[in-house]
Amino acid sequence: MKKLSAIFILITTLFSCSKDDQNSLKNYEGQWSLTQMTGSIPNSETTGSEMEWQEFYLLNTDGTFKKSRERNGALTEVSGTYKLINSSNENLLEFIYESENDIIGTCYSETL
Repeated sequence: MKKLSAIFILITTLFSCSKDDQNSLKNYEGQWSLTQMTGSIPNSETTGSEMEWQEFYLLNTDGTFKKSRERNGALTEVSGTYKLINSSNENLLEFIYESENDIIGTCYSETL
């Protein structure tokens, strides 16, 4: 009986964690558009159609995404997976790309 209880608790824990992760990702589901660009030069802010390019992320609840950028009439897309990282004072989304692409913006040069 103790073994059966332990197995039941383990299975319940595994499924409940998986469900919570999916619910957390659901909070970010949908299309997220770039609305403003700011450079390091003072007063270099641009918005809307004045920006050099238009860009958006399409986030799915299964942890996959697609990033699209339209620049000079050309559309570039890249895809991958993302995960939610809970920090002590904020939530972060980490994007992992399937392949190299010029539209990837990252602070880490060694990883996708």
